[in-house]
Amino acid sequence: MGVDGSDESLSAVTWAACEAVTRGTALRILHALEWRTSNQQFSAGAPAQQEWARSRIEEARQELAAARPGLRVDAEEVDELPAKALLDAAREAELLVLGSRGLGGFEGWLLGSVSLAVIAHAAVPVVLVRAGWEPPAAGADGPIVVGVGRDGSYDPLLEFAFPAAAAGGAVLRVVEAGKDAQLLVVGRRMHRPAFGAHIGPVTHAAVHHTGCPVAVVPHS
Repeated sequence: MGVDGSDESLSAVTWAACEAVTRGTALRILHALEWRTSNQQFSAGAPAQQEWARSRIEEARQELAAARPGLRVDAEEVDELPAKALLDAAREAELLVLGSRGLGGFEGWLLGSVSLAVIAHAAVPVVLVRAGWEPPAAGADGPIVVGVGRDGSYDPLLEFAFPAAAAGGAVLRVVEAGKDAQLLVVGRRMHRPAFGAHIGPVTHAAVHHTGCPVAVVPHS
């Protein structure tokens, strides 16, 4: 999973840790050191940004170690642009998890953020998590919702959603639109143009406006 120190990315760490425990896999936290010049949170420049991010990531790693001692957590820094680093990491991952909006802000998101670029090109499902997400309380009845269209094959979406619903004892709903869900699963057609972040209008709307975690699953 990718982390930049933002509240959204730290919520994504929590979601990813829960999912890793469910899947019985390790959690790999990836932090790309090359920051975009559009990040204006720190006047001291990139070194201060990187140190701030490192401290927040280390704090999150320690909290995970205390809360989930059986979970293997690997933290890694790479000197690459975030989108490239995440897409490279996806080649060896079952799943990518990102915060729904990083430190570039709303304008950067609309223009084509790291998350949008990764969603458009990753070969594995990508889950986006908003700031403030917490694990559902025991007995929570929010369903896992799969959003489908009228055309195409949606088997990969169902193959992703069924285990997620079974693991949490949640109801699985297949609809053309959904809300009040624990997780919304939507598709992104593969074989779109190689350039640009083309994810389709429905998925684009879902990742921008849905409050719950959104899983974007590539399909043919």
